[in-house]
Amino acid sequence: MLNQYKKVKRLVWLVLAIEVIALGISHSIFRLPFSVVDGFFVVVNLILLIVFMEYSEEYHNERLLTISKILGKDSQEAFLFGELGLLTIDHNYEVTWISELLHVRMYDVIGQKIMNWLPETKLLFNNEADMVQVTINDHIYQIRRKENGQTLFFKDVTDFTIVKSASEDKQIVLGLIHFDNYEETTQYEEEQRISLIDSKIRHAVYHWANDRGVFIKRLRNNRMLLVLNEMLFKQMVDEQFSILRMIRDASSELDVAITLSMAFARGSLEFPELEEMVNGALGLAQSRGGDQVAIKSYGEDVVYMGGSSEAVEKRSKVRARVIAQTLKELIVNSSNVIILGHKEMDFDCFGSALVVSKIVNSYNIPVSIIMHGALENKLSLAYAQEKESFNKQHHFIKEHETYALINDRTLLIMVDHHLASQSSLPQILEKVRKIVVIDHHRRNQDFSFNPLLVYMETAASSTTEMVTELIPYQQNGVELTEAESNFALTGILIDTNRFRTRTGSRTFEVSALLKQFGADPILCDNYLKDNYQEFILKTKLMQSLKRFKKGIVVASMQDDTILDRALISQVANSLLIIKDIEASFVVSKISEKTVGISARSNGNINVHVIMEKMSGGGHFTAAALQRDNTSVEQVILELELVIEQWLAQEDEK
Repeated sequence: MLNQYKKVKRLVWLVLAIEVIALGISHSIFRLPFSVVDGFFVVVNLILLIVFMEYSEEYHNERLLTISKILGKDSQEAFLFGELGLLTIDHNYEVTWISELLHVRMYDVIGQKIMNWLPETKLLFNNEADMVQVTINDHIYQIRRKENGQTLFFKDVTDFTIVKSASEDKQIVLGLIHFDNYEETTQYEEEQRISLIDSKIRHAVYHWANDRGVFIKRLRNNRMLLVLNEMLFKQMVDEQFSILRMIRDASSELDVAITLSMAFARGSLEFPELEEMVNGALGLAQSRGGDQVAIKSYGEDVVYMGGSSEAVEKRSKVRARVIAQTLKELIVNSSNVIILGHKEMDFDCFGSALVVSKIVNSYNIPVSIIMHGALENKLSLAYAQEKESFNKQHHFIKEHETYALINDRTLLIMVDHHLASQSSLPQILEKVRKIVVIDHHRRNQDFSFNPLLVYMETAASSTTEMVTELIPYQQNGVELTEAESNFALTGILIDTNRFRTRTGSRTFEVSALLKQFGADPILCDNYLKDNYQEFILKTKLMQSLKRFKKGIVVASMQDDTILDRALISQVANSLLIIKDIEASFVVSKISEKTVGISARSNGNINVHVIMEKMSGGGHFTAAALQRDNTSVEQVILELELVIEQWLAQEDEK
């Protein structure tokens, strides 16, 4: 019908053009009287215009064929009351008909391309969405299309959307604030000094909350409860929780290490559920080193913001003694112990497994170390040299041997990792009831299993440091061999970049203990030396540097060369020696189907936050990522985008 209308329209214009030409010829050639000729053509034009108008009106009425003519007046009123509209299109996606609702609202779109009028509908025609939401003037519509049909269904959801938004803005959000290191800082301070700290730090939090209309109540000296709604919470997110920076600056002025860990729970109407969510989120924020916000929305993963400070060493001998006692009770009440490391075990993972094995052995409880999958290259070479010695001291098992050892009283100890996806044998976690986690990496999600004991210290240099620190508190004496001590010390050397980063007083105490057991730093250094081919590959990586602002560099191996994970982490560490480089990222293939990133920092940039945005992990000064079924080029593009976004956020701060 629309094509017929266009044909008539073109015909009228053609007749009018012929008239004008005929009129000109008659005046110039035949010299006919003007009034007679003009009168004739005026009459003809009027007749044509009347015919065209009648035809246009008939066409328009046909296009606006009302629902009442099809379904009856009651149906028409029901469609209007329910604010439902219909629209039809032809095979060229041109609007051929609209129902009363759209006509009443003056949407004069017949003859227009639907995707020119409403670009969002392209998703419907491409089968990329079942429904789209659009705003036309002051109305909000949900639009659906019957599969492969020529009809679009409009539903006015303006009122519903407004009410829903208002309801969401008033939903309760529960929050907790914890002052990191407050008790340790004020424990031995004088009253006057504590009063100054409180006025600059704790009172600042009260003012911040009150200025924003948030209910705040102190639960204890270092913890506060927040109650607010979604609208206030969104305002805090928009300002990126400015209180974190305010407390960090105030602490710097006072020369103390107090920061904030904050957690928020939202999306549930049940207060017990919100309480459980917020407590879990706060635990995650603290286990990641504090100075950040953990946001738990119902049914979603935890989201983190902040994290601009490295974790402060606050482990005490009291805590180490308590952990040692608890671990001892779990061990002696077990029938046997199995030690599980992460995929492609490195020196820290393997060294900590050896130490835990010796601790368990001291209580005469059967213990086994799972050896499943490949070892890191340098560890593999060192292990080959000491294999005979280790086999005399430890029981190593393969996957097929593991399941036969599991019973209801089996204790599984995970070392140097805390996620099932990182385990060298994740299937075993579903079969063991008693699990202990010992790790120094930051947590970024809840456990997928139920651990009996979690010993996580993000301020520790390595897991080897954490478990070696437990040795003096064992009731039965524990002695490490020279080989075991060398592997443990090598793990510490790697994770601290030879005592350059994440090194605290307890790191040196543990290293001294390992030296007493016979550790040889020169031999440890030999374990880490490169061969000629590795040196060439490292040099090639360093020549590919790309620099960003704030001292960030990215190096990559963009051909198909497969590099060892340890090698790219060593390059990342080496780059930090260069002046003005604060953080380094090294990208390379680490297997046929996997691309890896090793990230390192001098301590001024949180590389864990950057890696986490790409679904990686680690801690403040050392993080990593592994991505399957992709290319180095794609990973680099994503990394550069994330770095640019991070830099933009830092500039805003």
